[in-house]
Amino acid sequence: MEDIKQQSLATVHTHTHTHTHTHTGDIKKSNDKIEWIVILKAFACMAVIMIHVIAGWINNEHNELSSARNFLDTVILQVLIRFAVPCFIMISGCLLLNPEHKIGIDKIKKYIFKMLCLLIIFGFGYSLLENILVYGFSNIFKLVYESMACVLKQEVWAHLWYIYMLVGLYLVTPILRKFVETADISTTKFTLGTLFIVSVIIPTINEIFNVKITQFYLESFKYIFIYLIGYYLVYTDIIKEKYIYIGGIFGIICYILLAYFCESNSQTNLFIILQTMLIIKLFSTEKIKIENNKIINCISKYSLGIYLIHSFWLNLLYKVFGILPDVFPILIGELLVWIYALILSIISSIVMYRLPIIKKIW
Repeated sequence: MEDIKQQSLATVHTHTHTHTHTHTGDIKKSNDKIEWIVILKAFACMAVIMIHVIAGWINNEHNELSSARNFLDTVILQVLIRFAVPCFIMISGCLLLNPEHKIGIDKIKKYIFKMLCLLIIFGFGYSLLENILVYGFSNIFKLVYESMACVLKQEVWAHLWYIYMLVGLYLVTPILRKFVETADISTTKFTLGTLFIVSVIIPTINEIFNVKITQFYLESFKYIFIYLIGYYLVYTDIIKEKYIYIGGIFGIICYILLAYFCESNSQTNLFIILQTMLIIKLFSTEKIKIENNKIINCISKYSLGIYLIHSFWLNLLYKVFGILPDVFPILIGELLVWIYALILSIISSIVMYRLPIIKKIW
């Protein structure tokens, strides 16, 4: 999505830049085009859709999956797609925390305003649809009141949690930018280490063992490590590449085992974070090179809109028409629903971006 979501999900940066700060240790002088971000955003966007293709029907208690389909949807595909949300947050950190990108308070306020407008439009809109199904049109005032209350209480469609979280990250972005610009290597390592424990290790332990070691931090706080590490992975060598590779492979193996033995959907899961760090490093250092094309550019450009609208098409298919992936053979059903949601979301986003009210927000 020039806000966190737009920079990490939609905006295409084509200029080159060099980063030469020396306060974080072994700083890489980079002349890297942001094209790898455009490509990675597109893949992450497509992965998000598949996450919700699967979640939208396997979480329905009335659905019974065959053992083979259960293994495909809850283990194999999860390993391939769960990197998506942490990836977007890391890309956001890479773009917004770079001291060479001049981002003042006024621009941050503009980003926050955009996200709040999107929450009102889509959060209220989706809640209104749900409430119409429940109450009908008998009481218009109640429809509007209940729908707005859902937005304020964050009881909107599940995928919009990300927009709420972005507002929190925007609020701390000026502080984090100052930290990135001025912190010495010892302070940086200590801070990243502490955040890694609080934001990743502890939530993973809580999830695996069903405990509650700590609940003292705000929702956005637990994503600050992911946000920060995106910058440090791309622009510094504060973590040696070999450790990132080892951690990434370890994360993939452990997540396969974790997904097999217990359900794991946390975006801050240790093994998903390690896997995502590996993906960011491989793409940013061009160890993985994928040719850009018009389709990838289109998905990347409209990724924020795709993110906001894709759940509408999935809910329409699942709840209104009652069509689920299991009406088709294994894997074929998942892919067909994914293609359906992706294509309609792209078309909807292109149309939506041309509407005066949306165009003005962007």
